[in-house]
Amino acid sequence: MNPIATYLAVTAVAVGVIIAHLGARRALAAARDLRLDPERALGILRGFRVAIVGLCLAGGGIGWLWDIHWLVAISIVICGEEVLESSIGIAALRHDPLILDSPGRAGRSSAGGIV
Repeated sequence: MNPIATYLAVTAVAVGVIIAHLGARRALAAARDLRLDPERALGILRGFRVAIVGLCLAGGGIGWLWDIHWLVAISIVICGEEVLESSIGIAALRHDPLILDSPGRAGRSSAGGIV
């Protein structure tokens, strides 16, 4: 393997692990800190999405480093599916009436415009 490709793959793994760690910390912090249940779920999902992207980046980097093409493909597919799924969940939670009526979101209508 080309030395530059090796450095890029190792960098992808390292950055992926760091991103996964930060996403997991964000999800755990949201699970502990936020008081309202819909807001807690929203914070957990946001942290989960970041962690999944990091894990898939690390998995893709390992597949690239060890020349395992199916691992790179699986990492891309899982990343896309989980990001789509968590984005749908986040969009649904953002439009939850309990979150929209919370004190931090006063002045907004359910359609997202200023009242």
